[in-house]
Amino acid sequence: MRKAAEHQLSYYEKYSSVDGQSECTNIASSSIDLITAAQAFHWFNREKTKQEFSRILKPGGYLALIWNQRKVDQPFHKEYDSILRKYATDYNSVNHMNISDEDIAGFFYPGKVATFDFKNSQQFDLIGFLGRMQSSSYTPKVNTREHETLMKVAEDLFHRYEASGTITFEYDTRLYLAQWVINGAKS
Repeated sequence: MRKAAEHQLSYYEKYSSVDGQSECTNIASSSIDLITAAQAFHWFNREKTKQEFSRILKPGGYLALIWNQRKVDQPFHKEYDSILRKYATDYNSVNHMNISDEDIAGFFYPGKVATFDFKNSQQFDLIGFLGRMQSSSYTPKVNTREHETLMKVAEDLFHRYEASGTITFEYDTRLYLAQWVINGAKS
């Protein structure tokens, strides 16, 4: 993802890329107005990340956590979810859908977090669909039998549900936003 961002955004004069993680960003202290993390919260070591965010945010800074939640009640999404559970063995444990509202409230504590929900969708042709699947961290490694099987099953799924050469992923996009609070005081 970082390499893709560097490729697509490098022409922006003020764009820079930093080699870091949520627990150790390599960003200067008190230098950030807004931290945004998309589709990544389930990877955080939450205690270390809270410390790092407290260090790098300016006083009054904000944190936004955002991710897409597939509408798994629709037939295509039910089958997609089912094949991930069967063929992408890490899917059951490394999945943002395992995060509860209590987990979020605990991370932002003692601050109060506002929650916003938006409708969102993505359309994919076959190449885009398989690419989207392969960009997920729980997808088996390329050049393994598990990966090959998952891609074949996914391609079959695509062909059963495609309309005019595309499928649509329907999402509820959730945004958690709060001014960061450290020990009762806003950062």
